[in-house]
Parts: sequence; C-alpha cells; structure tokens
Amino acid sequence: MEIDWVEAWRIAGIGFGLVFVILAALAVVTWLLRLVLNRNNGDDEAENKK
Repeated sequence: MEIDWVEAWRIAGIGFGLVFVILAALAVVTWLLRLVLNRNNGDDEAENKK
C-alpha cells in the first residue's frame, strides 16, 4: 500500500485552513454581537438618566 503524500498534504491543508476560517468567522461574529449589545445597552442607560 503506497501513500499519496501530495493528496495527504492537500487534505491536511484544507482541514487546517477550514479550521482557521471558521475561527476567524466566529471572532468576527462575536465582535459584531458585542458592538450591537453595547450600543443597545448604552442607549438604555442614556434614556434612564434623563
């Protein structure tokens, strides 16, 4: 049984690349949610002070 190293490296590269893409997407979604939640909380506090 012979191992096709080119194919093995291609599969490993796609796997690692996909992990980093998913982590980056989750980081962006978390950042956006934080911005939205902070904006909403800030507006409520400003209205309560008036």
